[in-house]
Amino acid sequence: SQRATEKLLETVGGLLVLVVALLPGAAGDLFYRRISGINWRQPLYRTALRWLALSIAGLTIYAILTRDLEPPPAIYVLPSSYESSALKASALPALLVPWFGHVLAAVFAAILLSGLLRFLD
Repeated sequence: SQRATEKLLETVGGLLVLVVALLPGAAGDLFYRRISGINWRQPLYRTALRWLALSIAGLTIYAILTRDLEPPPAIYVLPSSYESSALKASALPALLVPWFGHVLAAVFAAILLSGLLRFLD
């Protein structure tokens, strides 16, 4: 029974990582669609791939731009960050500061992408 509970908590932690890590890509996609327009006939998988790509680009840009500033590391992508023992009010800034940086960098990536596509068009 305890092993099943541990397995469930690992699964929930993994799902939280997936959702929290993809949300910056969703924010970037919102800006991308506002700038570039919306294709209503576009398959859903292309939107999901754009979320993933913008999220990865955002995390990469965040890591590059902040490498000399030494902000808190992006621990929100680790399932252990969501265990009850790790979730304390004092740990919240360590989760939120890099996450908001990730979101802003994903939006920046979306703006760059839409500008590049307009330039190439």
